[in-house]
This record gives sequence, C-alpha cells and structure tokens, in this order.
Amino acid sequence: MEHIKKAFDAIATEYDSLREFVIPCMQQFYTAAVWGAESVQKPAILDIGAGTGLLSAFILQKFPYAQMTLPDISENMLEIARQRFGSRKNITYIVSDYSQDTP
Repeated sequence: MEHIKKAFDAIATEYDSLREFVIPCMQQFYTAAVWGAESVQKPAILDIGAGTGLLSAFILQKFPYAQMTLPDISENMLEIARQRFGSRKNITYIVSDYSQDTP
C-alpha cells in the first residue's frame, strides 16, 4: 500500500484537474451524490477516500453544517482538503489506509 500512498501524495496538487479530465461531466457526477443526501436534516458524511475534499466541497455547498469525516491514505491530499475548507469546525481529517483500518 505504500506505493499507492506515494502515488497519491505525488499527484495531490493536480488531482482535482485530473478528475475533471477523467470525468467529463464531473459537475453532474458529484451533484448526484449531493442529491442522495437531500432527505437528511443534518447529515453526517463519511467521505471514504476523500482525497482533496472535492466531493465534500459539493456536499458542503448544499449542507454547510454537515458533520464531515474525511479519511484518506495520502497526507498530501488531505492537506489540500484542509486548505480548501480552512478553519471549519465540522470537518475531521484522518490519515488512514481504509483498506486496512476501520474508519
């Protein structure tokens, strides 16, 4: 798993733009996940493999007070998520190999 961690650490700063290349309709793709949480009053979201927080950012646009937990194997990816969300108190970041650890 160390090689996977290193690979994600290496592409962390380009990850979001790479996602937009791989998923041409990225906006709609992530919006569908937000739609799935619509019926919940105050959602608690576990974004497994959160990376840079891209999906979480879509969710927080709709539900700004959702309690978010963002586990990811790459510390560099989570650092970008921390920068993206600033000092929000409703987000927890966990550096973890979620294939081995229970979130």
